[in-house]
Amino acid sequence: MYYVKLDFLEIYIRILYYFSLISFVFFALYYADKSLAKSFSLSIPEPFVKKVMVYGSEVKQPNPVFYNFDTNYIDFGRNNGPFWEPTVFATMLIIAQIFNLLSNKTLFNRKGIVFSVAILTTLSTTGFLAYFLLIAFYFLLSDKIKLFAKLVLSIGVLIVGIYSYTSLPFLGEKIQNEIEKADYEMDKYGGDSRLASAMLDIKETQEKPIYFILGRGSSSNTRVASPESDGLRNCGDTALLAEWGILYAVLFISLLFYSFLELTRFFRISWIFSIVFTLIILICSFSEVYLDLPFFYSLLFFGFIVKRFYIPASEPESGAESWLVNRWSRK
Repeated sequence: MYYVKLDFLEIYIRILYYFSLISFVFFALYYADKSLAKSFSLSIPEPFVKKVMVYGSEVKQPNPVFYNFDTNYIDFGRNNGPFWEPTVFATMLIIAQIFNLLSNKTLFNRKGIVFSVAILTTLSTTGFLAYFLLIAFYFLLSDKIKLFAKLVLSIGVLIVGIYSYTSLPFLGEKIQNEIEKADYEMDKYGGDSRLASAMLDIKETQEKPIYFILGRGSSSNTRVASPESDGLRNCGDTALLAEWGILYAVLFISLLFYSFLELTRFFRISWIFSIVFTLIILICSFSEVYLDLPFFYSLLFFGFIVKRFYIPASEPESGAESWLVNRWSRK
């Protein structure tokens, strides 16, 4: 990221755009002919099939890089894209939309529409909620929409949101099931669901003051676990706290916010979006433990890159660095 600088946004958008188009082919194939889709997954060469043990049973996950044919796809018809879980694909697509909004000032250009459709195909509860938040603030903070239109639009979006939450099984019903089964999940599997994981993570930090300050580490040997789970966790937000402590968690979130703040300043959109973008990342990570991936670490330092190598378009300077301003201020 240090070397590609702001070109990273366009590179990332293009990669997710092509992965989205590829995913549509297999998503459509599943609903056109489920047996054919399953046969295709079984034909994947052995080197591209990952075998894992899940609660004592072997599970095969064919993934020849361009698409993941795991059980989420074969059994439930959810779009994984190339990632290991539909929620991860949804998260990466939402980040692509954040970059799209920054560099192109819109969510609904050609690529943005493709990203939006791809998010819908993931059937991800967390992805839907996070993207709903992004769209809501996109319209609320738009200078092109008058106040009355914003009020009407807000009411309409709220009604659609409530209806979707109560009607779609992977929204309201799924969330309610996780709440009702949280105690069972903690007792039997040691935190297999997101809510159960979050509750156990918080419980761990309360055992000793030092755990709250500095965490307990990432090894499953140091975590609360059951014999069947080996310390399995699915909530990335509370895992950040339980593994590394409150000091690191605050630093992580602060640096993430700073990066988005510098990006919103450079691309001249409301600084409030930096809060929205940070909140969206935290909402998405509630469902997956992936904040310790190199990609998210790189986001923490993006703000320093923008601050170091780019100057505001309103204050152009002569010399070798002026092309950076001109290049991006045109967008």
